[in-house]
Amino acid sequence: MRTLILGAAFALASMLPVYAAAPSPAPSAAAPAASASPAPTGADLLKIDDCSLEYNSRSGIPAKLHVDFENLNAQPVTHIRFRIDTGMSSFPVMDVGSFRPKLKIHHDLDPPEVDMHVGYVLTENGIRGGLGCTVDAYTLADGYTWISPRLQFELQHPDLQQAHP
Repeated sequence: MRTLILGAAFALASMLPVYAAAPSPAPSAAAPAASASPAPTGADLLKIDDCSLEYNSRSGIPAKLHVDFENLNAQPVTHIRFRIDTGMSSFPVMDVGSFRPKLKIHHDLDPPEVDMHVGYVLTENGIRGGLGCTVDAYTLADGYTWISPRLQFELQHPDLQQAHP
């Protein structure tokens, strides 16, 4: 009896590699996926090409915020929250619409009516003069919402933001 069980177990074990190897994809099919560059995610899917402030010549208060961007998502974006850093202050600006994929968009948005001066901005590449524009959050047409880690932290710790604007 023991020989019969061992023989059956050996026969089963010898058949397993055949069944396990059959459904795996061919090595040549998997090779291109490993060498492909990673797909953009989050803020990378809304590419800001240009961002500038136009000031009222009499008051020195920003009159328009010009933002050129492209939606790299597979579906339309309906809401975008931009973060504008002047080096001395930071403020959000919302843009609402239906921004189709692969379409370059130029919008003139209304910044807050405050006296602000553009100084130096801390970026990923160091300190530079000028205006910094990033994407804080956006919502796709299907309702999916992406929120930047910085905004998530600020929403979770409002006491820290009020203490350090």
